[in-house]
Amino acid sequence: MKIIFFDILNDSMLNDWKMLWEKSPFATLSNSPAWFLSALETYSPKKIKIIACYDDEINLVGIMGLFQEKMYGLWVWKTPASEFSDKEPLLIDYNNSELVKGFLQSLPTIGTVCLSNFSEKTILPILDLANVSVFTSDTNLFIDFAVGPYGILKQRKIKLMKNRLSISQDEMVCIPDRKDRAIALETIFKIEKESSKYMHGKGTFHDPQSRIFYTQLLNNAPENLILTTVTINNKPVAYSICFVNQHAMQGSQKAHNPSYNYFNLGRLLVTSLCDYARSLNQTFFDLGRGSDEFKKSFATRSENLYTTIISTKIIKRKYLTFMLKNREKLYNKTQKFNMIYLLYKKMRKEL
Repeated sequence: MKIIFFDILNDSMLNDWKMLWEKSPFATLSNSPAWFLSALETYSPKKIKIIACYDDEINLVGIMGLFQEKMYGLWVWKTPASEFSDKEPLLIDYNNSELVKGFLQSLPTIGTVCLSNFSEKTILPILDLANVSVFTSDTNLFIDFAVGPYGILKQRKIKLMKNRLSISQDEMVCIPDRKDRAIALETIFKIEKESSKYMHGKGTFHDPQSRIFYTQLLNNAPENLILTTVTINNKPVAYSICFVNQHAMQGSQKAHNPSYNYFNLGRLLVTSLCDYARSLNQTFFDLGRGSDEFKKSFATRSENLYTTIISTKIIKRKYLTFMLKNREKLYNKTQKFNMIYLLYKKMRKEL
């Protein structure tokens, strides 16, 4: 095994990354070259690092791209566009624990590294490493169709939603996986401006860079985004953006117009996406990062996600771990108060 660090992404390496991603059973949109390129085109970082791992026959067997950013006053190598990513940034054979361990063990060479959204299986081989600090940072929920077509969603809630739709005089249309993707994305941006998320300062696309990133992602990986919209009397009122990974659709963003809460649009979106996923012979639906009562009403299982701080400097690791842990606690508390939340969200991004 040989690990090489590069400061640029040339065409040859990009092609090797694409080939590895296309054949890997561990490929997700988050560890794809399309994700890295979209983030590169959106944020234009001053410094990047490509870490490539080769076997004895000089075949690429692992790769990850990082950006250098300021985090709480420290220069840190980070997962690109980590705020939108729910999966590991490293493309590698996760069944080979020694390969994973060797790859991550090499990272202190470049400085302090902060990686998000690692699964428990990924972090187990590196827990005993001297230069690594790991903490639980989030939860990923799933809907297994073997349990039910909509997971554990209660039948009375399904009946209520269907009854309201059937007796309404309004014309409702839900289109999963729109093929006019560029138009659909612009429609999604407009829907969010009238959504309850946006009104409470929690909108994804209030930031121009967020809109640019998803636009670039659509350009670079159109087949890996599923855009769904709901209209009532021809008015767009709800949307969902899903990523397409190897084995399942993964929820990324959703929002709806609160004027139409009567129709339970959030529930309508998720049930429609579950129906669509089953039509593609998928066995589960990935609700994505984050746990709330709405997601829990569907979820059949959950997995913890972990943030990993890698550095030879123990003070830096402890400092970043403390700041990140408490940032999430403060973030969760401020969501209850809109004005405080808006101020904190702005400060959180700057930090």
